Amino acid sequence: PYTALFRSLLAATAGADASSRCGPPADTVPPQVTNLSVSPSSINLNSTERTVTITATATDSSGKGTPSGVTDPTLYIFGPEVGGESSLKLTSGTTTDGTWTGSFTLPKYAGPGTLQVGTLLISDKDGNQNQYDSGYRGIAASPNSFSLRPSWHTSVTLTGTAPKRPPRHAAGKLASFS
Repeated sequence: PYTALFRSLLAATAGADASSRCGPPADTVPPQVTNLSVSPSSINLNSTERTVTITATATDSSGKGTPSGVTDPTLYIFGPEVGGESSLKLTSGTTTDGTWTGSFTLPKYAGPGTLQVGTLLISDKDGNQNQYDSGYRGIAASPNSFSLRPSWHTSVTLTGTAPKRPPRHAAGKLASFS
């Protein structure tokens, strides 16, 4: 019974490259980001336009064989009274060499200060991952720290005055529950 199974497995992989039958995937190198920018560079909180556009240029090569291609990069953004994430989508090029774009909308009550990208995670389809970050208080914490890439624009200055939050009213009390 095992002979028939073994023969069918051999037949299924007969045309495949030997490295694809067992062992690690051919793509063993994580994707690299070559540029990252957020725009505009400043936002007046008194205006109605409160969306930040994020653009990253990324490439994926491989240790050997064909690169698997970048999957959706994700950014984590933080600032005064605001934080969140944004997934980037391929807008030009290919998954092995392309430009990825996304957006982040500031909440109504975001205050003045600096909005910045805290972390950028990028992976390929074979699970290789790179993390770029702002480090600890702007000090490089890894070879992928933003501070080591001065040409990258990773922050937005927020000016003006955000609308005041309405006062909170005390919650009611539960009189009974059954």
